[in-house]
Amino acid sequence: MLRTAVLFPLLAVAHIAGAALRMRPIAGPVFEWSTLGVLVLGGITVLVSGAVDPFDVVTVSVGAALVGAGAFRMLRSPALGSWPALGPGLAVLLIPPLIADFTDPVLWRLIALGVVAAAAVVVGAARRLQAPLLLGGAVLLVHAVDQLWPWITWLYEAVWWWLWLGIAGVILVVLAATYERQLRLARRVAHSIAELR
Repeated sequence: MLRTAVLFPLLAVAHIAGAALRMRPIAGPVFEWSTLGVLVLGGITVLVSGAVDPFDVVTVSVGAALVGAGAFRMLRSPALGSWPALGPGLAVLLIPPLIADFTDPVLWRLIALGVVAAAAVVVGAARRLQAPLLLGGAVLLVHAVDQLWPWITWLYEAVWWWLWLGIAGVILVVLAATYERQLRLARRVAHSIAELR
């Protein structure tokens, strides 16, 4: 376990350094693909064998390596979009802990997932990047609903069913009265998201 906890972050740093630096022997696609291959294949081997617990040691290292290298690629190539550069790394960073949110909830993982997803949303909004904004937002929404579900259930059961029907009716009336404005707002939001990098 200790070897994995030291080796995988070191390989992630080496992969990011290969994308950031331009001097040989660290720079270049051979070094980048080699470090990424060792990270991914080693991670799969360690995860399948069950030699590492928690699995986050592997997934965070691989995800951080992909996100870091993608960020440097985006700096070098302004035409590169955020989905090919950051999307795979963010998916590896956010989706496995989200799945574990349902199967094996551990407090430190729940907090870390919320913080990382919120940070992705903030960075995506501030830097006008589509992948972190949408992926981080989706993970944050699912995570929040999962964590708040007991309270949502309690609230639903505490209020009479006809009150919920009345609330839904009021919401429908408000939406119908402001339909045109809501439609323009939805188009504007969709257009703004489409314009993100």
